[in-house]
Parts: sequence; structure tokens; C-alpha cells
Amino acid sequence: MKVVAALALALLAGSCTKKPVVTPAVATTPTPAAVTVKLTLVPPVVGSVETRHRTFRTDLQMTVQGRKMPMQVDETSVERVAYEEVTDVPQKLLVTYERARKTTHLQGDDRVEPSPVEGRTYELWKEDGRFHAIETGDDPTVDADELDKLSDRFAHEIGQVPGVARILTSRTWTVGKAYMLDPDELEEMSDRKEDGRYTATTVTLTRVEDGNAVFDVRSKVTLDSDEVQGTLEARITATLQVSPARPIEIVTESQIDATAPGGVPFAGTMRGTETYAYEPAP
Repeated sequence: MKVVAALALALLAGSCTKKPVVTPAVATTPTPAAVTVKLTLVPPVVGSVETRHRTFRTDLQMTVQGRKMPMQVDETSVERVAYEEVTDVPQKLLVTYERARKTTHLQGDDRVEPSPVEGRTYELWKEDGRFHAIETGDDPTVDADELDKLSDRFAHEIGQVPGVARILTSRTWTVGKAYMLDPDELEEMSDRKEDGRYTATTVTLTRVEDGNAVFDVRSKVTLDSDEVQGTLEARITATLQVSPARPIEIVTESQIDATAPGGVPFAGTMRGTETYAYEPAP
């Protein structure tokens, strides 16, 4: 008991003695600054050349008369694109298809189909809003199939800034912050496509490194054309050079659920990679 009383007196004496209160320092970690980037859109230089390598694989399963039929389609192309006329946007392109072919795998049969544009060089331009093309060889005539393929690939690049480029260069992006496109921007993404419309798209800047910005783009598309009706969900990983803004690599992964002509249902996946190589400006 004496020990307890002594301890109590000692504590009481200590509590009555004025001593400075020392608050231990707490280490604080500064909040890292948000990483932002603004892409700089610069028109290409006349005479500049780029090469685009594209591979695309489609794995589908069709249902024909109650039977499941798997089909795989591999597409490859190598395009050499030279800018012949440029104002604030490209006005005329010279495009050489070094390679363009499709291989279809169906029920054990492999069918290789070179595209009609393979091995040919074209001048492409617009006049009064219409897309034009001529072949630079002995016969400048371009048939309807060639014109469709060329228009699908390049019409959105001539005489205008492509819709997706306008959107990506219109604002400052913050790493990790998702942005949902509004209806007007979805219309720009669709870019007057006749076979489908974007119904939702979210864009997120995921990182910035070595002068490039990497975006994650997720979209939902409604397909509605004479060839296909249905829905498509796509995820695109786009690596873009910041200044001047231009693509380095585009990786696409899509899921499709649709109906082909004749009411044939099909579903499957599509995966593609497109890389860009730029020659030194003249």
C-alpha cells in the first residue's frame, strides 16, 4: 500500500508541475501533382511519308439452320502514305498498298484473297465534298470496289480533321480521370459513318511517358446497315505522340453480336493492331 501511495503522490506532484507540452512532429507526404497533357495538332509537312502496318483477326461463330459454324478471318495491310498537298489539313494523299489481303478459315478450308488495291498506288482527294481516287499506273480507272475500300480508309482524313482527333486535341487530359463524350462528340466519333453509330464512349488518359500519351477508349456502337445489324462493344488502347499529335500504335479489342443478311445470327471477337512509322520530314 505504501508503494501505491508513493506512486499516487508522485503522479499528483507531476501533474501540478507546469511543464511545456511537446507535440511530436508528424511527417506529411505531399500530394503528388496531377499529371496532365494537351495534345498539339500540327498539319503534316508536304512530302512527309508514313507507313502503316495493320493486322486484324476476327473470330466468329455463325448459326446456320441451327448449326454452329466457327469462322476466322485474318486481314493484313501495309500502306505507304505520302502527303502531296496540305493546307491546315491534308488535301491530297498518295497511297501505295504494299500489301493488302484477307485469309478466311472456314470448316477446314483456308481461302486467301488479295485485295484489288494490293500493289497499286493511288492519288486521293476531295472535290466539292466528294471523295475521288485515280490509279497512278497505265490505267487510272478505279472500280467501285476499290473506291469503297479507299474511301473507308482515307475519306475522313482528307479536307478535315478526323472526329476522334478533334476530340482528343480539344482539351487538357488528366491521368486517371475518365471523360464521357457528350452527344455532339459521339456524332463526331461516328464521323458520318453509314454502317453504325456510337452510342456511348468513355476516354481515360492512363499514362504519359517518353513523349507519348496512352489513352483507354471504351465504346458502344449500334450497327445498322444492309450488311449487318446488331451491337458492338470496343476497347481501344491508343498510344499517341504528344507533339505533334499523331498515332504510334492503336490496339483494338471488340465484341460483336449481330445478324447478317438472310437473318443469320453471329457473334464473336475482333482484335487488331495498327502501328505507324514516320520517315524524317523533308
